[in-house]
Amino acid sequence: MLQEYKRVELNRILSCKLQLVSYLLFPGAYPQDPQNVDTNAMLLNFATQMIFGMTYYGIIPAFLQGTVGKRLLGLKMVSADLKPVGIGRSLGRYFATIISTLPFGLGFFWAAFSAQKRTWHDMIAKTLIVKSKELNKEIGRAHV
Repeated sequence: MLQEYKRVELNRILSCKLQLVSYLLFPGAYPQDPQNVDTNAMLLNFATQMIFGMTYYGIIPAFLQGTVGKRLLGLKMVSADLKPVGIGRSLGRYFATIISTLPFGLGFFWAAFSAQKRTWHDMIAKTLIVKSKELNKEIGRAHV
C-alpha cells in the first residue's frame, strides 16, 4: 500500500511544476506586500493556470490515457469499465479535484485507504488509475 501511495505522490510532485511555471511567468501575482497586488497579473495568472490545468489535467489525459507524469510512471487513466476516457470525463475529473482539495486535500489522501486506490475525484468521474501492465492483462482476459 505504501509503495502505491509513493507512486501517486511522485506523480503529484511532477504535476506541481505547472504552478512553478505560473509563478515565474507572473511574479506580480505573488507580492511580498499584500497592499501591492497587481490585479492584472493575478487575473492573467488565474487564466493561465486554468488553461494550463485544463490542458494538462483535462485534455492531454483523454489522448494519452493519463498525464505525462502518470505515463512516465507506467499508469493509465481509464473509465470504471476499463475503457479509454474521453475529453468530457477527463475535464470532469479535473474540475472534481476541487472537491478533493477543499477539505485539506483529504480527497487525495483517500486513495491511500481506498480498496481500489481511488481519490474522490476518481469516484465522482468514475475513473480508475491503473498500472499499464495490469490493464493489458485485464483486457486480454476479457477477449479470451
